[in-house]
Amino acid sequence: PGVPAFTVRQPEDALAVLRDRASEAGCPLQLCPELEDYQAACGALRLGLAGQHQRPNASLALQLSHAWLQRRLGPGAGPPGAHLRPSLVTVKALADTEWPGRNQTLKHGALTYFLDGAHTMRSMQACVEWFLEAAAQHERNARWRPERERVCVCVCVCVCVCVCVWGPWLTASAVCFSGPVVRVLLFNATGERDAAAMLKLL
Repeated sequence: PGVPAFTVRQPEDALAVLRDRASEAGCPLQLCPELEDYQAACGALRLGLAGQHQRPNASLALQLSHAWLQRRLGPGAGPPGAHLRPSLVTVKALADTEWPGRNQTLKHGALTYFLDGAHTMRSMQACVEWFLEAAAQHERNARWRPERERVCVCVCVCVCVCVCVWGPWLTASAVCFSGPVVRVLLFNATGERDAAAMLKLL
């Protein structure tokens, strides 16, 4: 009892359950603000992790770490919520954060791999949104390169691997051409996941 609990925006029915459970446990439940609501001395916060779905995760991390600091250092750590002003150290940590295999872009020679370990329908949808944005930017950049230097794109997801490759050794039956980029979809599902449902999102 008395230990603060935090959550990000949820469907109303899920939020109602969280509020009921927090009330039963005697824990104050706080809804984390949007990342845009924080007032950092350096301006807008920048994340090292790609994908819009990482923004509420970052806000949750800010509130949790701040609550921990308050317990360790006392009220001098500053107010919670949107009034929290991230320090320069915190701002740098958010910008430098890396999570291999989650919305990760890797380059290897002429290939660019987009990796994500999506494992639920919701995370697969977030992966699709991230890839569409990242791949569009990648292809815009590729148009300014000579034909022989154009890069191919690979998308790899733990339960779904989508690989876009550019090369004369590929057959038309193995690839789908889209301008200077060729995409090859490789899919792998583990456990009892509904692979067919996940494939439909791709």
